[in-house]
Amino acid sequence: MIVHVKTESGFECDFEREAFNDMELLEAVENMDNGEAMAFLPFVRKLFAPEDKKRLYDSVREPDGRVPVEKIGRVIGEIIKALPEAEKK
Repeated sequence: MIVHVKTESGFECDFEREAFNDMELLEAVENMDNGEAMAFLPFVRKLFAPEDKKRLYDSVREPDGRVPVEKIGRVIGEIIKALPEAEKK
């Protein structure tokens, strides 16, 4: 089943519901909750297809080309927050 998520910041993405049935992904979420910025990397790699990862990065990219970690973290937090509602639809 496909789950469509729209974040508060306007980023939209689709996920296979089954993608969240993954202990490594859950561990990455736990590590992010514990303030480990590097946990974003396995989360993004496991959850996003390359083209969606690019869209995610481009959605927060600064004019100088940087992709700020804190902005990625904010969007990932919004995705996690939006998932329960998205799964109801």
